[in-house]
Amino acid sequence: MVNFYNLLLEKIHRVPGADAVALNTNIPFTGNDSQMGFVVVGRPDPKPGQEPSAEYASVSPDYFRTLGIPLLRGRTFNAEDTVNSTPVVVIDEGLANHIFPGEDPLGKQLGDAVQLRERVRYTIVGVVRTVRHNELDEQPYAQLYMPVTQKPDLQATILMRTQGDPFGLLSVVRQAVQSVNPDLPIFDAKTMESRVADGLATQRLSVILVSLFSLLALILAAVGLYGVLAYSIAQRTREIGVRMALGAQPQNILGSIIRQGFKIVGIGLALGIVGAIGLTRLYGVSGTDPVALLTAVGILGLAAFLACLLPALRATRIDPIAALRE
Repeated sequence: MVNFYNLLLEKIHRVPGADAVALNTNIPFTGNDSQMGFVVVGRPDPKPGQEPSAEYASVSPDYFRTLGIPLLRGRTFNAEDTVNSTPVVVIDEGLANHIFPGEDPLGKQLGDAVQLRERVRYTIVGVVRTVRHNELDEQPYAQLYMPVTQKPDLQATILMRTQGDPFGLLSVVRQAVQSVNPDLPIFDAKTMESRVADGLATQRLSVILVSLFSLLALILAAVGLYGVLAYSIAQRTREIGVRMALGAQPQNILGSIIRQGFKIVGIGLALGIVGAIGLTRLYGVSGTDPVALLTAVGILGLAAFLACLLPALRATRIDPIAALRE
């Protein structure tokens, strides 16, 4: 299996336009994950079922460069990490801070919590930046990376960083793979951007639904405000007629009606802002985000102004003589 992977990577590296090529048994945003319970060698073993755990993936040496994952300390994998050499592992920053707070994790060893008698000891040789593997709005899970040359898997994914259109190289990559094994198919070819987009499909649907319901609520609020003001003006027809007969200017009547409407709107906005600060928890937006709050207040204020303007304009057209006759 290891020789097959090495030959496969060598063939694909020769594809024109391939800047970096790697293998991974558990690439991000596919919905697949493998977890491993582990212990820290040299520390007392935790009670069964209480061992810390992390997602793990077997990767080739160029995986971190291919996906642009920064190396923070130590090294990544190389050609010397073989099945006959010391088992090594690379951990992410979150796991290092959680398991080794204030310590240097390089050189420390982790053991598989399941294999008690013949426990394999993996030496930590590097620490990389924490990345999200499943959901963008969830806390990243601790991650272990192992060299595919030491922990091969029957299922692996080819990752490529290319120049230009990646799908333009798909036929050439397929030929390279079939030159190693003619019966090996290539399927589910996607860019990382599309995989991330697929991972956000649920959130995108939620945002669309929330936006539609918010638009409906805004329309209902505007219609309700319009109805309240229109009814109020109908009740005050005589009053407005008398004021106009006594010399009130249309702009004064207009301003009075709009101020009346915005008293109602002001109370609603104040209650809404308090509720947003206390209850809103959206991905990437806090309840105290000033841009979000000002945008919401502006949209609601504009809708309220339009709802108030129509009844106010109608009030300025009241005939004082007809109002007095009533």
